[in-house]
Amino acid sequence: MVSIPPEAMSAVEIAADKVAVEMTLSPTWLNSDVQIRLDALPDGWDKRKISVGTFGRLRVYAASRPDLVAMKVLAGRDQDIEDLQAMRVRPDDVEFL
Repeated sequence: MVSIPPEAMSAVEIAADKVAVEMTLSPTWLNSDVQIRLDALPDGWDKRKISVGTFGRLRVYAASRPDLVAMKVLAGRDQDIEDLQAMRVRPDDVEFL
C-alpha cells in the first residue's frame, strides 16, 4: 500500500475504520500491513496495475494477476503457495515468471 503523501496513511486508516463500522466489515478489512517492498515488485508493475476505482481524491489500484503471481512465488510462504493453488496458475502466468 502506498500513500502519497506518506502522512496521508493515517487519514486512510481512520476512513477505513468508519467504513468497517458503517458496512459491518471486519476492522481489518483494509490490510495495510503488506510484507513486500515496492522495490521487490516485478519491473513494469506500475504500467500493469489495475484500477479498482476512484473515490473522491482516493485512487485505488491493485497489482495485476501476473505481478501478484510473481510476488507470491517469490515470497513462497505457506499461505502464498495455497493462494497460488487457488489462483490456478496458468501457462501465461508461468511465461511471465
